[in-house]
Amino acid sequence: DCILEYVSSNKDRVSKIFFSDFFEPGKFISSEDALFVKSPEIRGPMGQEVLVSSRSRRSDLEKHGSHLVDWLEYQKRPHQEPVPPKTNK
Repeated sequence: DCILEYVSSNKDRVSKIFFSDFFEPGKFISSEDALFVKSPEIRGPMGQEVLVSSRSRRSDLEKHGSHLVDWLEYQKRPHQEPVPPKTNK
């Protein structure tokens, strides 16, 4: 995820993060109010399988998947499959 890489690389420059609300295009929500859901049925503009919306849209998000996480959990990447280690051949 490019947002996770950016935040990690720019901790001293990032004070607030906003996300575009999937259900209300043009509306931005703060990371504190955001919920994320991952599902193989979701195809976002960058090819990722993640939707973001506000906590008030929880029931709408649950229609797209059952594993909802907040920003703190999302940063821990529990929703991603482990990447196998590279092997030297």
